[in-house]
Parts: sequence; structure tokens; C-alpha cells
Amino acid sequence: VGIDYALFILARHRTQVAHGMPVRESIGVATATAGTAVLFAGATVVIALLGLLVVGIPFLSAMGIGAAAGVIVSMLAAITLLPALLSIANNKLVPKKTSRAYRRETAKVPTTLGARWVKLITRRPLVTLIVSVVTLAVIALPALSMRLALPDAGSDPAGSLTRTGYDAIAEGWGPGANGPLIAIADISHTDITKIADTLSSFSDSFKGIKGVASVSAAFPNPGLDAAIVSIIPTTSPDSLDTEALVHELRNNAQAFEKAHGFSYEITGQTALNIDISQVLSDAIGPFAIIVVGLSLVLLLIVFRSVAVPLSATLGFLLSLSAAFGVTSAIFQEGIAAQFFGLAKPGPIISFMPIMVMAVLFGLAMDYQVFLVSRISEHYVETKNAHEAVTHGFTASARVVVAAALIMARSEE
Repeated sequence: VGIDYALFILARHRTQVAHGMPVRESIGVATATAGTAVLFAGATVVIALLGLLVVGIPFLSAMGIGAAAGVIVSMLAAITLLPALLSIANNKLVPKKTSRAYRRETAKVPTTLGARWVKLITRRPLVTLIVSVVTLAVIALPALSMRLALPDAGSDPAGSLTRTGYDAIAEGWGPGANGPLIAIADISHTDITKIADTLSSFSDSFKGIKGVASVSAAFPNPGLDAAIVSIIPTTSPDSLDTEALVHELRNNAQAFEKAHGFSYEITGQTALNIDISQVLSDAIGPFAIIVVGLSLVLLLIVFRSVAVPLSATLGFLLSLSAAFGVTSAIFQEGIAAQFFGLAKPGPIISFMPIMVMAVLFGLAMDYQVFLVSRISEHYVETKNAHEAVTHGFTASARVVVAAALIMARSEE
């Protein structure tokens, strides 16, 4: 975002000085117009990042706060440090009259790719809208079956030490041996003379359950007030069957307590991973509602329009769905996985949806504000909606595409 915001203001400044505006005046105008857009765009990013607090997972909250602070610093740098640097550069940033940049900025009839593209897509706007929505909806279809889980060593590259060890354990003791479940019970109220029977009944209660490969003997702690049992599932840690088994064992705890007078809890790394994935899945809805809701209010204040925030939200949701669809198709279904060096298709890492929503929402609103602010400015001057769309898009398209490419490259 630091590069995005600086690039947006700088591009506006160069356009203005190419048209003959004095440098110092151009710096002021660019900071007042593009700089204001940067502040509001940055505010939406900050809202999205602080929305991670809703998830309730401490390290994600810390990441959100830290990233939001970084965005605020970038915003302040864009409207303070950057204008100072532009003033120092003075005429060095003015495009030379013989340059392509000067011809592009001053052409009466723009011939750039952006100008040609906006002319094409606005010729039949309804057709463009329908084709875009349908295309993104089709791309998003694989997301309907997206599964979330935390990866284990089975997802590591083939031949690595961790993957070799994982495969060896799975081959020798079954796939479930890579993720045993731990059942722990409070036996402090058990008669000391009946400890052996208690331990035996505790262990036996897990035998014969579908999906359980083996059950260890129950082991008490030295104080004889707690006992544990190791349960090996028949399926791998990231399997749907293993997740179903964890839920079944937990559901059986109430009946077990009625029969034996004490209960148990299911834990272990595999169960913990399932719980974390569930927490993150449950947080997606509240996170989206809070972040999108606050940003809608912010955009309503900025543009005093209902259509702008609603279109921005629709664009974000379509982009997000398509992103999830592509990710699911490649990393979960294994489509074209060989081109991405994917070791083994499987569930999507649990943190991905929340993180992608935060980042993608910020970017979507950034680019929306960049484009619409230029369109809005031109419309105020001309009152010609079609011309304002064409002018605003042509003026901002290169900046938005460049910013997006830089962002994609930095993520890579």
C-alpha cells in the first residue's frame, strides 16, 4: 500500500505538470485530491486489518494491529514525506515534451490501452456486466466445496525429511498414526480400590467405534486423579473422516459420563487443528459483516452515493469468490497443480480465507476509490457521466494495474 499510495499521488502530479501546471501548485492539488483519496482508501484497509480482532485468535489480532499501524504510517508518508520529495525534485519529474509520457498525458484523444479498453467495455455496458459476473461466478464454483484445515507433514514436498518420515509412519502403522487423538479424563472422584476397573472401562469405551484403528491402555498420572488414552484413527489427520470421528467421540462423552460417573475430553494436535479451523470458519461471517458494514458507511460519507459503495462491495465479493475458487481448484482439487510445485492436493490452510479477505478487501476498496474519485472529479466539472467514466478510467487504469502488479510480485 505504501507504493500504491505514493504511485497514485505521483501519477496525478506528473499528469498535471505535463499539462503546464506549476510544480508547487501541482503538488498541492495532487495532495489535496489524490491525497484525500489515499486517506479514505487507507482507512478502509485499516478497518479490514483491525477486523482481524473479531476472530479472537491472539496472534492474528497482533498481526492485524501491526499491519494497520504500518498502513497508517504509509498514509502519513504519502501526504507528508512524498510532497516534500516532489518539491525537492522540482522540474525533474516533469515529462519531457519529446517523451512518450508527455504525448500520452497531453493527447486530446487518448490512444492508450486503458482508453481503448474502457471504450470497448462501455460500448455495451449491460453485456459487459453480465459477462463479467457470470465469468467470475463460474470461476468461483470450486469454492463451494472448499475445506479448511491446518497442514501437516503430508503436505511437505516429496523427498523432504518430514514427508519421508510421515510416509514411513503411514505405511508402517497406518495413516492415523501421524495424528493420534488423546482422550483425558478426571478420575479424582474414583474409589482408589476401583482404579484398575475405571482405567479399563475408560480405554474399552473407544474400542469398536468406526474409524478407530487402535486404542492404548489407559494410563493414570502419579497422583491417580487423571488418566489418558491414545486413540489412533484409521484415516489421516487432514481427512474428513478423522474430523467426523473427533466430533463423534466428543458427542459420546455425555453418555459415557452417565454410565461411569466421570467424563473425558478429546485433545491432541489433530483435534486442536480441527478446533482452530472451526473457530476461523465461524469467524468469517462476523468478520465480513463488520468490515464491509463499516467500509460501506465510510464510502457513503466520502462519495455521498449509495451506488458507489454497493458496486464496490459487489466487486469485492465477486473478486473474493473467484480468488477462493481458483485457490480451491488448484490446491484442493489439484487442477494444474504441477505448475505450482504442489506436493499433494488437500484442504486449504485455515488462516487463508480470513487473511485473503482482509488483504483483498483493502485492495479492492483502494482501487475503487482511486478510480471513482477521478471519475467523480471529472463529473463535477462536466456533468457528463459517460465522459467522466472514460476520463477517470483512462487516467487511473495504468496506476491501478501497476499497483496491482507490484502487489502481486511482492506477495510472490
